[in-house]
Amino acid sequence: MEKVKFGIRFTVNKYAWSAVDEFIDRTQDDPSSDLKTRFIEFCEQVKSKEVKPSTLVDVDVLQWFAGELYHRADIDYIICEWPDEPDTVAGGKMFYERYKKLKAIHGSLIR
Repeated sequence: MEKVKFGIRFTVNKYAWSAVDEFIDRTQDDPSSDLKTRFIEFCEQVKSKEVKPSTLVDVDVLQWFAGELYHRADIDYIICEWPDEPDTVAGGKMFYERYKKLKAIHGSLIR
């Protein structure tokens, strides 16, 4: 499995911890697989603040994580389903910025 450096700092505040926990919850609909296991392990490392820019991550896990970042940003910031909740909007914006940074670093690896 090809690995790449994560490449960005990822701040884990209350919003991020909760959202990444939700990423894990969303895997419950996926059948058990090696990718699912590795994705959950990576998310747990993110929540534990163990992931640094130099952390090596499997490309498929990075792609899944970036997709989840965009999905959450789309709901909380781009579409802005909760405009009366400034902390949620700010968290969604933070995730959108992290997604864009990952895309800038990893180019075509990130959809």
